[in-house]
Amino acid sequence: MDWSNVLSLLSTIALVGAVVFAALQVRQTNQLRKEQAAIELVHSMQSAEWAAAVGPVSHLSTEGSAQFDPAQEAAATAMALRLETLGYLVYRRVVSLDLVDDLVGGMTRIAWARLAPWVLKGRADSGNEKSYEWFQWLYERLAERGPSPSPAHLRHQNWRV
Repeated sequence: MDWSNVLSLLSTIALVGAVVFAALQVRQTNQLRKEQAAIELVHSMQSAEWAAAVGPVSHLSTEGSAQFDPAQEAAATAMALRLETLGYLVYRRVVSLDLVDDLVGGMTRIAWARLAPWVLKGRADSGNEKSYEWFQWLYERLAERGPSPSPAHLRHQNWRV
């Protein structure tokens, strides 16, 4: 084998190595981005605003009223805005639907069941069909999966380190 062939082979090996390294870096970066998004999601769901909204929204009637008192309206707005953003993040694949379903899927289903009449009335009153569109979209994707899965403490009771 002459020197030009050896150098050509080394050049090819270096190029393949660089492509493999770049692919691994992209993969690692994407995984890190997903992990950071999940952490931010957890932080978001642990905020004082979210905590203050969960109780009032959870206690709304499942019969669905479009009329709320000011405290209920504030809680509904805080929750709907948070779930609106979350729906868009799922759509853009920044966070997975599996992650959302595990973390707040049950609350999202409950929130839509109680807030849908309020959202729909708001759309009709404002003439803005886009109001809380991603919240509704998120709920519909979760509903396609069926009812909320069993609670984590039952579903994962055999989990081990």
